[in-house]
Amino acid sequence: MLAEAIEAAEAERFPSEAAIFIDYASLCQKDASGQRTPEEAAAFSASLSTMQLWYVHALLTAFLTRTLPDGTPEHVPGYADRGWPTCESAWVALAKVSRVIFRAPVWEVGATTAYARPAPVAPDALARLLARKRFTSKKADLPMVVELNTRTILSLFADAEELGYAKLGWRDADLVQLCEVLPLCSALRRLMLYENVLKEAGLQAFAKVCASGAMAKLERLVLYKNQIGDVGCT
Repeated sequence: MLAEAIEAAEAERFPSEAAIFIDYASLCQKDASGQRTPEEAAAFSASLSTMQLWYVHALLTAFLTRTLPDGTPEHVPGYADRGWPTCESAWVALAKVSRVIFRAPVWEVGATTAYARPAPVAPDALARLLARKRFTSKKADLPMVVELNTRTILSLFADAEELGYAKLGWRDADLVQLCEVLPLCSALRRLMLYENVLKEAGLQAFAKVCASGAMAKLERLVLYKNQIGDVGCT
């Protein structure tokens, strides 16, 4: 399934030669006795501190494989039930630019429908969501994932000068969710929200963020082809 998705991506703009990181498989896991060698442990620790770059970088392509193979036992938790995949799929949606002329480099492997991109999730909201998910060792993994996610979001949005969320089918609830992270975007200059389904409620939340001065450097806001009436324009 992954190979087919990569071949389909190659037909568009994915390069014929690329480095590929596959979570879990690309990391040094414990052996049958539950141990790693000192070298493996050092590599594993270093990977955990930087692996989010493979997901959040705007120019890297992500392939989301959210389905389990046929024949998987019923007791095995699915993609949406697990903590790490939940966090990683949220990272993918943070800052990759979506415009009408090209879509964000995200592929839904094995899906019959196109990738439905969610709005970015604020650190505290994602922490609450992760607390309800499954981890191999929740006591050890959950605090680490929450800390890594918070650090990732803060650093990513602090430097972002352009965010593009065009033609995603977003409604007011999605813009309200985005507004929870926009105060972190102190360097933001361009925000693309055109060709969505935004109305007054979403624009009211956005206006409050603007009025707070959190995005003082914003120069360009693109909102055409939404459903904004007079109240929203005001």
